[in-house]
Amino acid sequence: EGILKPKIESNFISEVSGKVTNIGENFYPGSYFEKGETLFKIDPLNYVERLKAAEFQLSQAKLYLAEQEALAEQAKADWKKFDFGQANELVLRKPQLNQAIERFESAEATVNLAKNDLENTVFKAPYSGFLLSRSIDLGTVVNGNTITPVAQAYATGDGEIRLPINEREKKLLNYQGSNKNKVQFFHASSDELLAEGTIDRIEATLNSNNRLSYCVGKIPN
Repeated sequence: EGILKPKIESNFISEVSGKVTNIGENFYPGSYFEKGETLFKIDPLNYVERLKAAEFQLSQAKLYLAEQEALAEQAKADWKKFDFGQANELVLRKPQLNQAIERFESAEATVNLAKNDLENTVFKAPYSGFLLSRSIDLGTVVNGNTITPVAQAYATGDGEIRLPINEREKKLLNYQGSNKNKVQFFHASSDELLAEGTIDRIEATLNSNNRLSYCVGKIPN
């Protein structure tokens, strides 16, 4: 005997902080939602401003890089013109150019991070499933710096049941893969046939209290 559970059950955690300004029509316990559906939104104003500031810094870094590239090319041409021999990196302005490149790459990374944060103000469902519970509502201030879940949900799809087996039963299974061992699932009290599936895997751990192993039965879809 075992308890049927979804294969995927997870906590939803917001990656950004702010006030909840919108709740999706299916963001209610017991409701079904589709993958990619908007579940809730956080006020994006601060993140819009951060993105604008980051884009301004990127444009400044791009301009600075272009200037340093031009100066480096000019220094190289001047040195070659006067035929002073082998030029060192400082004369060719390579340190300044490398600094400009690093500054540009850093600014570009900041813009990408700001864009990602702005996108995360709209929380979209990572899979299709059902909402079990939620801890936020309109006006709730979410702290994205903690791992406190804002909701719990599980995905539709495959279901799993952990089934205890002894050593003799384990040998009888002769486990060879997910399609080798078919299994039927009956309701614990009514004995009604619920579904047919397969033994997906045998867990490596052994329960030290009862000396039982566990196999996992899978019900597809």
